Amino acid sequence: MQNDRPTPVGVSISPIRRALLDAGRPMENGYIESFNGKLRDECLNAELFLDLLDARRELDAWRRDYNEQRPHSSIGNLTPVEFAASVRVETGKLGAKPST
Repeated sequence: MQNDRPTPVGVSISPIRRALLDAGRPMENGYIESFNGKLRDECLNAELFLDLLDARRELDAWRRDYNEQRPHSSIGNLTPVEFAASVRVETGKLGAKPST
């Protein structure tokens, strides 16, 4: 793809490779498809957002529940926060905190 617009001053150009999934092949990334389905079913289809601020609040509450309260079978029935803490202990990175 060619871009005919001039490059802004101070911006460097570097080659970017795109990694795209084949159309109609969602199982090439099953983890994100599973997450997207849960987000859609449990939050987006279940809530009526009054405005952008309300949507942000509801999505933040759902994200916190998903990461901090809900155990995930794929990581030994731990919450993602508990799993991250256990990995930090095993690798000796005790000072790092998860970004929630």
